[in-house]
Amino acid sequence: MRARTSGVAGGRLREAKRQIDCWRRGCRRPGRIPVDLWKLAAEAAAEQGIEETADRLRLDAQRLEHWVDQLGLDRSEAEAGGAEFVELPALALNPPGECQVEMADCSGRKLRIWLTGSAVAQLASVAAALCGKDSAP
Repeated sequence: MRARTSGVAGGRLREAKRQIDCWRRGCRRPGRIPVDLWKLAAEAAAEQGIEETADRLRLDAQRLEHWVDQLGLDRSEAEAGGAEFVELPALALNPPGECQVEMADCSGRKLRIWLTGSAVAQLASVAAALCGKDSAP
């Protein structure tokens, strides 16, 4: 799922897409993308992220990253290596109450288990054991 772009950054990305698409439609044979279009794309990539911008503009991500670096543009915090995922201990938030787990195999057999308290935090291990898989990471 893609993040929606908004504000000035989204406007830069939309403008870059509009101009690059226009250039591609007017280009009779493959050629080099003009420098001003690379600069516009690099400005959008500095704020939106290189991968997302390259994907939306149908550009090579490595070339786009080269332009961002060459122009000395500051990348967004997420692009510069900020934390994208932080793992929290299972019981760090609120201790879970209870849950019901129902599993079925292809023959139609079903197994229903009620888990309460700390057993809910061990759901992944219980499910792996029931499926006959090793629950070690």
